[in-house]
Formats: sequence, C-alpha cells, structure tokens
Amino acid sequence: MRIVQVESPKFDRIRTLADQVEISGIGLHTGKPVKLIMAPGRTGRGIEVCRPVAGHQLRRIPVRLENVLDTDHCITIGRDGVEVCTIEHVISALAGLGIGSCEIFVDGPEFPIVDGSALPFVRLIQEAKVVCTDEERRAWEVLAPAVVSQNGSFISAFPDKCRRISYTIDFAHPVVGKDSVSLEIDERTYAREVAAARTFGFLAEVEWLRSRGLALGGRLENAVVVGDCELLNPPLRMPDEFVRHKILDAVGDLSILGAPLIGHVCAYKASHRLHVSLARQLVGAGMVRNVPYADVAGDAVLPVRRHIVHDGAFAGRADAPEFSVAAQA
Repeated sequence: MRIVQVESPKFDRIRTLADQVEISGIGLHTGKPVKLIMAPGRTGRGIEVCRPVAGHQLRRIPVRLENVLDTDHCITIGRDGVEVCTIEHVISALAGLGIGSCEIFVDGPEFPIVDGSALPFVRLIQEAKVVCTDEERRAWEVLAPAVVSQNGSFISAFPDKCRRISYTIDFAHPVVGKDSVSLEIDERTYAREVAAARTFGFLAEVEWLRSRGLALGGRLENAVVVGDCELLNPPLRMPDEFVRHKILDAVGDLSILGAPLIGHVCAYKASHRLHVSLARQLVGAGMVRNVPYADVAGDAVLPVRRHIVHDGAFAGRADAPEFSVAAQA
C-alpha cells in the first residue's frame, strides 16, 4: 500500500499537477513502444497533448471537441497534420480526478495502453500531487434533454445537479451479456469504482481488427479477452467490469468538452462515436451553457487529504483498489 499526501485546493479553481511524471508502454492499436509524460499545464490552455515532429519541433494539440478526428475504437485527435490516438484512458483519469490543466507529452502516435484501465494514470497523478491554480473552474450545465442514437444504441443527457452516468451494455454473449451501472462521478467514486476497469475485446474479432490495422498491440496483459464461452485471462477485477469500463470511456470522451458536464448521461450500447456525437449536439444545439463550476456543483467533495493505493491484482470488487478521498466536515 502507498499513501500519497495531496494538497486540498478549493474546487472553484482549476487544478493541475505539481510535478511531472512519466510512464512507458505500447500502443493498443499500433503496437509501437511509447513514452508518456504528464506535466503541469500552461495557464489558460486546459489539457494539451504535445508530440514532437520533424526537426524536433513540438506540436501541441488541445484536447477539444474541434480537434477530434476519429472515433473508431478509440479517440484520435489531431491538428496541422499531427495526430495522436487512444487518448481516452488518460484524459478519463484526469477528468475523473478533477484535473483541468495538464500537458501530456508523447513520443509516438498513440498513448500507451499499460494494463487497459485508467488505474496506472490515476497513480501517476497521485504521485505527481495536485495543486490549485488561480484560474476559475468552469462547467457545462445541461439545459435541456438531448439524445443521439444509431442502430439501436443511444446516449442521452438530462439536466441534473451532479455528474451522473448511467450505462447499460447488452452483448449477445454468454460471458458479457447485459449489465447496468449508475454512478455519480466525483473523485472518490471514480478512483474506487471506475478507474480499475479494463478495456475488453472478443477473441473472435481479433483477426478482423488486425486486418484493419487495429489491436496490433493487444495482449492478455492489457485487455480482458473474451473467448467463445470463457475469459482467456480471468479473473475480472469486479463482477461488472465490462460496463464500468464503458463508464470510464464515457468520462474521458465527454471531457473533450473542455470542462465537466453537469447533468445525467444515460447510455445504452453506446460507443466512442456516440459519446462524441452527444458532445457535439449539446454544444452545437445550445443545450448546455458554460458557467462557474461552483454555481452548479458546489464544493462538497473538495478537500483531498490522502489517496490510498493498493498494489497488486484484484480478485473482485471486495479487493478492488481503495482510494480514500476524505472531505472535511
């Protein structure tokens, strides 16, 4: 177990990292080795992905809706001809822990998949420690119901006073099947109930994916792999790990709005494409307004005293990583 002391800034201010941290791995889809560094963000720039290009120049790509280029099995962002893919787990960890300003340096075309969850990146953030900036924290408040659907799948958003995601998966597969989870997303819930859930895939689809240049870095160590009737790499970290990973993805995908979305998001068999489509509709149709975070969410979960990180494997929900984010009375 590792205990990391963290500052306790008010949550009406944007938070960033106190120090830089790094991690290496391979890309899930490219299979290429890559190093990623998370560092304190620049004032007024939010979350930025920084990738070196020819001549040792550094190209910065703001993690914003307008820079999303592709949503096929991952989120790809790009600007001025430079692209980076599979960013969703890292930006999910940042959004889940309330980090609104960060520079993410990567030396390749894809973020590392590590173990297939957001847990390694949550641990990095905790190691870096968190500090408060003097920038006001903003939020997107949902004003009216919105829905996006495609081929029997949908995602919707409704006005609410909190960040809630209700997700249902429904696979015609004996191992995965149908499952639902509804969570109010704050630091405590994200760290304890969402971050450790790993991405998953079906053995029957591997050859098809690789023929399209996808999942070239997929391993039993970085994804839950589902065979015809069993898991190839049991056990699950939690009984409902599949649907919780979809919540993890949704947290990251919706963070491309550039600020927390205050409202109730409901999804049924959704995808990266539908997550981003909802974000586009909310902004494009004026169904959200940008307001001070404190006006719509308050600061009930703010003061962070410590995070407790359990190392090792997880045999089930009872053994899932326990992160304590204690709020002062």
